[in-house]
Amino acid sequence: TFISSSQLSVVFEIELEMGTSLRVFTTMAKDIRFYTGMEFNVFLADGKQNKVRIVFERIDRNPVSLKEIIETPEFQNSAPLAIAAGRKKTGEPLIIDLDDVPNLFIYGSTGAGKSVFIDDIILSLLFKNEPEDLRLVLVDVKGVDLRFYNGIPHMHCPAIGERAEAVKVLADVLGEIERRNSLFVQHKVRSLESYNALPDVEKLPKIVFIIDEYYSLTTIPFSGEVLSDDGSIDYRDEIKDIEMLVASIASRGRACGVRMVIATQVLSRADVGAEIQANFHMYVRFSAYGHPVNPKSYKKDLKNTHHKLLGSGDMLVERVMGMKNEKISTAHAQACYVDPGDVENVVRNINSLFRDGKD
Repeated sequence: TFISSSQLSVVFEIELEMGTSLRVFTTMAKDIRFYTGMEFNVFLADGKQNKVRIVFERIDRNPVSLKEIIETPEFQNSAPLAIAAGRKKTGEPLIIDLDDVPNLFIYGSTGAGKSVFIDDIILSLLFKNEPEDLRLVLVDVKGVDLRFYNGIPHMHCPAIGERAEAVKVLADVLGEIERRNSLFVQHKVRSLESYNALPDVEKLPKIVFIIDEYYSLTTIPFSGEVLSDDGSIDYRDEIKDIEMLVASIASRGRACGVRMVIATQVLSRADVGAEIQANFHMYVRFSAYGHPVNPKSYKKDLKNTHHKLLGSGDMLVERVMGMKNEKISTAHAQACYVDPGDVENVVRNINSLFRDGKD
């Protein structure tokens, strides 16, 4: 059955006879790919165990530009912390509001689109916010992607590239949360918006804390780290500090105007603690090439749909709730593409604008 068509894809749905094993569809999917020569994704239709949805990617599709989503009424009329995330496979713009979902988790393999999506987030926030309204805290252990933003007036500090520096800035942000909570108690308000609406108070900016390559930050020894007595590198205390601080900021930051975005290649309760995951209610999933589909558990793999995403910005955005992160909504979309040269141009223009003075 034909479902929809857009500039990105064509969507069909197949209804299987009741009692038909989903393993049958493994062979069927291979045949479809062989005879059409096209790449596609396969998903269980939401709430329908006997229906399978096939999303064919258009061969002649054009990348989704950040500009085209920023210019849509949906983004123009959105909140200050809105993200021009991309375009849904059905054609509508996908806007994510960090005011509504304060903590965002991004994961997928190298080259699948995580770093470009972080650029989407940052540029969307820069488009909507003045420096006095927003502070960015960026942690980039690769020391490449996020250093482009150093020097813009929205930055709380230069992009962090070392574990010890990350611990310090996390502690600083947690201290700021505690300071703001004290101010809220003193002025008998419950949120940053209520506090900033008071007369004769210093307005407080929102803070967006972004960590790229979280898994590397909490697992891989850095050069120059202190050796333990037996000659091995001992960095476990710093890792525990990072995990504790991230969990505290994620759980306590919402009312104080602090938002957190974490990107990683690995997402499991062994590598990213359950306490941290419990405070993240939106997941952006890119292709995970390191985890291939297991045909012996095809039904389970159809649910773990990030294994079948095609890369290059193909993503699933899932809203979850509760301690077990039960899924309540899913959007299949193509993330906006941003060229590194465009990032440099935006940074240059922002610096020039504020250096020369702004009306």
